[in-house]
This record gives sequence, C-alpha cells and structure tokens, in this order.
Amino acid sequence: MSFLKKNLSECADEAVEEFALVMAKIYRWIQLVVDIRCEDVIKRRDAVEVAKQERENAIKLDNLRKDKYEKELTEKKVAFDEAVDAELAKVAAAAEAEKPEPVEGEEPKEEAEPAAVNRPEFDEREFKGEFDLNNPEIVIPAEVQDEVDNDYDLPYTAPTAVPE
Repeated sequence: MSFLKKNLSECADEAVEEFALVMAKIYRWIQLVVDIRCEDVIKRRDAVEVAKQERENAIKLDNLRKDKYEKELTEKKVAFDEAVDAELAKVAAAAEAEKPEPVEGEEPKEEAEPAAVNRPEFDEREFKGEFDLNNPEIVIPAEVQDEVDNDYDLPYTAPTAVPE
C-alpha cells in the first residue's frame, strides 16, 4: 500500500485526465481504494488498542473488588466473633449469677458439667451474596489479538482512553 500510495502521489490528476478520461476515472477509483484501505487499517488498530485498554481497566477493577472483598470479609468476621464472644460472656455471667451460694457446713454438690455452648459460625455464603449484590462482578473481556496488516505500514499512535 505504501508503494502504491507513493506512486499515486507522483501522478497529477490533470495529466491523467488529459491522457484518457477512462484512465482518470480508474485513477480516482484506485486513490479511493488505497485511502479507504488505509483508514480501515487505522480504525482496526484503534479498535484493538481500545479493547486492550478496556481489558486492562477491567482487570484493575476486578483486583480492587477482590481486595475490597477480602478486607470487608475480615472486618465482618472480626465483628461477628466479637459479638459472639460478648454474648457468650453475658450468658456465662448470667449462669454464674444463678448458682446458689453454698451453705456453711454442707458439702458443695457436684454439678453436672455445663452443656457445651454451640458457637455460631460466620455465614460466609450469605456475606458473599450481599457483597455481590452491592459490588457486581466485573466481566473481564477476552485477550485481544493484534491484527497483522502486511500490506500497509504506517506510523501509528495509539488512542488515549478517557478515564471513566
């Protein structure tokens, strides 16, 4: 394409038209074909660059979402464990207060061991469901393959993405 474009630029429209009217029409058609091909290559390169930038942004956002998930999960687990420990301490204190005081001269009765307290577990599945509702999962596009245009080498500058 570069070779054709260079050769076409050396011809003058008037000179070709003076030579033959039909050749002038073919000359203009060839110029349009070369220009359209060049524009097509540039548009496709731009589309590939934009797709690459979108993929990189999606990956960054997904990593931020994962970090946020881990942070919130840790915070919720700690808060849950503290609340459970406080509740168990209240129950233990209430049970201790209900014990009858030993009377002097009597031997203390052997009490049955207190029933094992069922410690509730943190429901990670529920937390994940709530987190996913508030922070939708980010779809990462497939990896973009560069298109190879062997017929046209032109200097190319990638478009810059506007941050959202």
